[in-house]
Parts: sequence; structure tokens; C-alpha cells
Amino acid sequence: EDKKLLIVGIDPGTTIGYAVLDIEGNLLHLCSSKQLDLNLLISETIRLGKVVLVGTDKLKVPHLIESFATKLGARIVSPEEDLKVYDKRVMIQEFNFSDEHQGDALASALFAYKETRDLLDKIDIFVEENKKHNIKNKIKELVIIKRISIKSAVDIAEKKDEESQIIEKVIV
Repeated sequence: EDKKLLIVGIDPGTTIGYAVLDIEGNLLHLCSSKQLDLNLLISETIRLGKVVLVGTDKLKVPHLIESFATKLGARIVSPEEDLKVYDKRVMIQEFNFSDEHQGDALASALFAYKETRDLLDKIDIFVEENKKHNIKNKIKELVIIKRISIKSAVDIAEKKDEESQIIEKVIV
């Protein structure tokens, strides 16, 4: 229930690179391997939390990314045109990574984070002003994945919260 919300950037190819950020944009995991396939990629990311955003550096979303996001119920963030090599290098210059696959995956994850940051900030402000800290992640998850308003997400999250309290009382 309270799994960490994740943003994953993927660089598909013979060598697959992937980067995992938390919802605040902090790097949690960075990896590249020729041994990775879709199932392994999924199992390695879901042990870190719940994937809500998947980033790519390409306008045309690669099949692997499409499949990954679909299986996890996550939203894909892709640029209006392929990200330029120079722009990606500027984005990731403060990070340590082993190869260009990890670098591209990291740039993809950071791009997804930056594209969603205003919305995440709005949710944080709403949560702060309305003292909804207990359902903050649920609100973010619903707003991002279902593309619904913050208010609707709060209504849904509070209803779920109420239901689980009722179930808990019944069990007790």
C-alpha cells in the first residue's frame, strides 16, 4: 500500500539501460545489461516500489517501453522531439554512470521527472494546505496514472482509506 512511487527511464537496445528515481527526483538505482529482458526489468524495478512514470528520450516510444508501462499501469512521458545528445549530457553531468546506456536511461528518467514536476509541486502544496499527508502518495499516484484532478484523487483516496478502516474494525 505505502510503496515508494517511482519514475523509471529506459534506454532499450541490445544493452538495456534503466534508471530509477523516486517521486522527488532522487536517483535510487542505475543499471545496464545485455542480460535484461522485459520480465527481469519489471521484477528489478518493482522490488524498489511502484512505477508511476516511464520516461524515454525518443518521440516515437520504443516497444519495450510501451510494454513495460502497460504491464505496470504506468504513464509514459516522451519528448515532442528526440532529446539531443548535448541536452542529455547537460542533464546528467552531475551524476556518475558507467556507460552511455545508463546515461540515456538517466536522462529519460530526469526528463519524465522535469515534465511532471509542476504537477507534483501542486499536489505537495495542496497536501500541505489541506493536511492530507497520510494520503499524499495515493493522490500523486491517482493524478499521474489516471490523469484526474487533485480533488477527485483526494475523494477516491479518502474513500479507500475509509474502507480500509472499516475492514480493519471488522477484523478486530
